[in-house]
Amino acid sequence: MLIRITLIALICAPFSLNISAEEISNQERKLYAAKNSTEVIMTFSGEVEFKSPSTPNLSEARKKIEKQLDHLFGPMSFATYYSVPRGNHEVTNVKIRSEGRKVYHATYDYKGTIVVKNGPTTKYDVTLAINPDTIYEAGMVRRYLKKTYPCTDHHYQSEGDFWYFWNPLQPGCPLKEGRDYKVVTTSIQRIKNTPTAIRPFHTLPMKVPPRFISRSG
Repeated sequence: MLIRITLIALICAPFSLNISAEEISNQERKLYAAKNSTEVIMTFSGEVEFKSPSTPNLSEARKKIEKQLDHLFGPMSFATYYSVPRGNHEVTNVKIRSEGRKVYHATYDYKGTIVVKNGPTTKYDVTLAINPDTIYEAGMVRRYLKKTYPCTDHHYQSEGDFWYFWNPLQPGCPLKEGRDYKVVTTSIQRIKNTPTAIRPFHTLPMKVPPRFISRSG
């Protein structure tokens, strides 16, 4: 049986997404529709790396955390139990520490809702970019003096689209677990499905053709 999920981004330009995850989450421009899927509350403790010319404040650290969370979208859509964040998360207990040479780490606690294919009931693995500012170029491969980005969709190669399409398990992707990204085991609690969790395809507010990803299951 073939299960099809629909990940939809309404875009401002016809040939490039170039739209932030925050805009999509806030305006419900990215929607998920799938059979046999439900909402879950997901929690985990995360850590993001970034560079700053001076000691960052909490506001700056939160921006880096949100950029890391934006990058959840790509790997989630390729996971065995594919999913998508609802965008209603909370980030608390943010702490910053210096690693020297203008490198900082911010740790935090995350709690939010995702819609995920039925299967896991207590644990769910997510992929986090260790440094979301550098992961795009870290995935670059030169072929015949030309820059290519095999970690993302071959139609959407720009940095502005990377968060939505990247997958470190793509063939030829040079990104390494532990160096460029990490897999975090989160805690989840499934909740009763709501009418807005999974919407009939014909009710989705499309302005451009949707992105279809087929998965067998």
